[in-house]
Parts: sequence; C-alpha cells; structure tokens
Amino acid sequence: MLPNGENHSIRVKRTREMTPLSAANISNPTPHSSTKPPIAPKPVALRVDPPVIKPSSH
Repeated sequence: MLPNGENHSIRVKRTREMTPLSAANISNPTPHSSTKPPIAPKPVALRVDPPVIKPSSH
C-alpha cells in the first residue's frame, strides 16, 4: 500500500508538469499560424510519451 501511494504521487507530479507545458505549447501555435500548429503538437506529444511510459513501465 505504501509503494502504491508513492507511485501515484510521481504520476500526478509528472502529469501536472506536462499539462502546463502542453497548454503553453498549444496556446502559442494557435495565435501564430495554421502551418505551425500541426508541427508543434507532434513533437510535444512524442516528447511527453516517453517520460510518461518510463515511470509506468518501472
């Protein structure tokens, strides 16, 4: 029960840090142009995937 609680804390911290980053990245390309939005969300999602899967796999 103790180890599970710690795992939840790490998952919430990682998700919280990624939420503000994703919102800022998506908010920036939106006002910019229609050609940048499709390129910005792609790299952002790829970079957020590895860090989220690493802690989960462990």
